[in-house]
Amino acid sequence: DYPLRGKTLELVSQDGSAVDLGRVGTVTEVRILDLEAADYRGEIPILASIAGDAYGCDSDPLNVNADTAASAVAGALKAEACYFLTDTPG
Repeated sequence: DYPLRGKTLELVSQDGSAVDLGRVGTVTEVRILDLEAADYRGEIPILASIAGDAYGCDSDPLNVNADTAASAVAGALKAEACYFLTDTPG
């Protein structure tokens, strides 16, 4: 089970047609029970930026933006801070 749930990202081109991005999505839910259990055990969970779909199907996961996934997890856990380490300026 992925702790992240998401939905397929839908974009529209300038002519109004749908743009197919494949299995790219946005985070819609963070399932925090496993994350809280890891914290209780003194573990630090490492999450990939992938999500099961909103219906609970993990067989065809969605690729989600890592920054927004980390922000969603921090928000769901009511974290005091969220730090990003990157080699990208800005």
